[in-house]
Amino acid sequence: MLHQGLAPDQLARGFACGLTLGILPLPWGITPLCVLVAWRLGLNQAVVQAGNWLAWPLQLLLFVPFMRIGEYLLPFGPPLDLSLLTTEALLSQSAALLGWILVADLKALVGWALVSWAFYLLSAAVALPLFCRLKTRRVPCS
Repeated sequence: MLHQGLAPDQLARGFACGLTLGILPLPWGITPLCVLVAWRLGLNQAVVQAGNWLAWPLQLLLFVPFMRIGEYLLPFGPPLDLSLLTTEALLSQSAALLGWILVADLKALVGWALVSWAFYLLSAAVALPLFCRLKTRRVPCS
């Protein structure tokens, strides 16, 4: 990708965009969303998707913190109880669990919306020197 005329700042922006969208607390649809955003913003699809796919462990790790931020900002309903995620509850309370998942995801989306801009700026700031170093160390392909 560095040989195709992409500047390190373009690569860093695309990678940061993919990482930021990759931590979006949705259980589906992030890859098509990354395709759409990359196309709309004129970013490199491969770089955005690389960031997206590398971010999936962070998506899992950050779901509960995003949900707690959303709970603070949207205080409706009782606090979300993580004990509903036990195997016993999954088997016995599927209707209640579906409602819990929808409310938890809504609150997590609010938390992500609050934090995502800072995550984007931080990941772009970290990625830029890495892509600059790769650009200066590249070896011509033979």
